[in-house]
Amino acid sequence: MTALLIWTAVWPTISVQAEDRETLKVAQYVRTEATKQNDGSYSGKWIADVPMTEVLKSAEPDMKKGAKGFFGNIPYPWKDSAKSGIAEIVYQVKFPQGCVIGNVATENGYTFLGTIQAEKTNDSVTFRIPLTDQNWAGIYDAYQEDKKDTQKKLKLTVEYTTGESKNAKIVGDGNFSFYMWFKTYLYSSDKSTTPVTGGKSQATKLPDPPKSTDVKLAGDMLINGNTQADKVYVANKTDAFTVTGALNVKPIKDELAKLKKLYDPQKYADIKVTGAVTTFKATMTLPEGLEMADDWKAELTGANGKFKITKKDFKNQVVTVEMSTTGNLNSFESVCNTVDGADDLLKVNVTGVKFKDSAEADKEYKIVGTLIGTFSAKATLNGNTVPFSYTWGSKQSEEGKDSTAKNTDEISLTVKYLSPAVPQPTPIPTETKPEPYNPYTSSELKEEPASKLGKVAKTGELVGAGNSWCVLLAVAAACLLQHKRQN
Repeated sequence: MTALLIWTAVWPTISVQAEDRETLKVAQYVRTEATKQNDGSYSGKWIADVPMTEVLKSAEPDMKKGAKGFFGNIPYPWKDSAKSGIAEIVYQVKFPQGCVIGNVATENGYTFLGTIQAEKTNDSVTFRIPLTDQNWAGIYDAYQEDKKDTQKKLKLTVEYTTGESKNAKIVGDGNFSFYMWFKTYLYSSDKSTTPVTGGKSQATKLPDPPKSTDVKLAGDMLINGNTQADKVYVANKTDAFTVTGALNVKPIKDELAKLKKLYDPQKYADIKVTGAVTTFKATMTLPEGLEMADDWKAELTGANGKFKITKKDFKNQVVTVEMSTTGNLNSFESVCNTVDGADDLLKVNVTGVKFKDSAEADKEYKIVGTLIGTFSAKATLNGNTVPFSYTWGSKQSEEGKDSTAKNTDEISLTVKYLSPAVPQPTPIPTETKPEPYNPYTSSELKEEPASKLGKVAKTGELVGAGNSWCVLLAVAAACLLQHKRQN
């Protein structure tokens, strides 16, 4: 014991959250015995005959771990992180209004359990059942010896009287917790409900959930906010653009709404959830010709603090973004608050997609996206445990379908860049030179067409004909004059 205290003193105190374990099934061992009086009231006993080594079977692996110790150090079973005393089992019994609590009695035949204490108030009795004051090795050995005698039981009895109340119930529940190696282990019991008029505990059970199905969620991919549903998105060769994966999670909320209808809203907080595993993994496969910038980023929107990105990676042309819930899903109520707290449309914005230097102009590059999600857990109410399991897939939404897509379920978008325009040379104007004057081309010397002879000349033709006759007369006069001079 001294060595243990010295060893624990050297280590810093670490505060951790209690880790829930399997439910302890006590309710089946609880009953009431009552007699109706002449005035209509009831006189009775609340009785719990509990085989503790059977009930604590689920805690046995942790007890054994403590008994084995750590590097030769056997821990002491503290009841809390403050190390305020030995670990104990606590069980509280609440009586309805109008009941008068009488004598309380306890019988303990177990050597691994200590002296039982009972704390009584006007409407309840709380039983505190400690382990014996020794380390885990001693407790575990005593527990193993007690297991050999199957007739041993822990008996708790509370006498009561009540007025005429046929529907009144006595409710009991509790837990077994201990602190070991910087961790608090918590085993909660189921809830017992017994009638004051006498009878066995009536444990409220969970109905079976709907069968697990593979739900397809509608998704879409956008590039710089464009769905690319009408034509291929055209970018510049040097652009670094943002690709958004959008997912409609409304069907998940609808599945949860179906579960809500199966349970009493007053019981949401009482339904314990253990082993909850939630995964959301989005992938974006880039074609050869596209790549991610060194400083690429991933951002989640619409989660409202209920989900967070836990991992992002780019390898072998695939961008992977993993997400999970931010809170501890330990009750049905916490599951409802997480799912309903997010928007119907979740978006993952991946910034830094760009063309490689080797990308070709006018070539179309298709990016393909996927989403896989799972949710599994065990829900427990009053000792009745029901497993849940859902798988989420994804498919392309109709309104955002890639304009080039042939597969209607594949979530994709297509991008390209255009060849640079080839500049056209500016035309040089041609200089026009005036033609030289040629007198023989004058219209006055041109021979008139024969078709015009014998016809009445037009105004322009008359002028030309007159000139010709004048020349002929002048030549004739010259010839006549020369002839006379010779004579």
